[in-house]
Amino acid sequence: MVKNLVKTENPEHDFNHIGIYSIWDKKGKKFDVPFFAANQLFARRRFLMMAKEESILKEFINDFDLCYIGKFNLINGHLEKSFEKLIEGKQIKKEDLENEK
Repeated sequence: MVKNLVKTENPEHDFNHIGIYSIWDKKGKKFDVPFFAANQLFARRRFLMMAKEESILKEFINDFDLCYIGKFNLINGHLEKSFEKLIEGKQIKKEDLENEK
């Protein structure tokens, strides 16, 4: 059995796991290909950065939500399922997505 190398009480500083996130398309009724992020802060930043790019996400931001779907154990390779909606696209204002000049 593989033992954890680093123990921590704060899941945001858990060096043995990495979060798995995906964007839910409400109209398409499907998840996009998942991505990994160290924690929710980095996942939220990535979602906002993707929403600023010229894409379907930017054009129809109200149709998309960022979801936490689990975590990957870097020590033993196991996946742990979970689900939490982190950001609803409708929470993001169109002005926030405009490129800064």
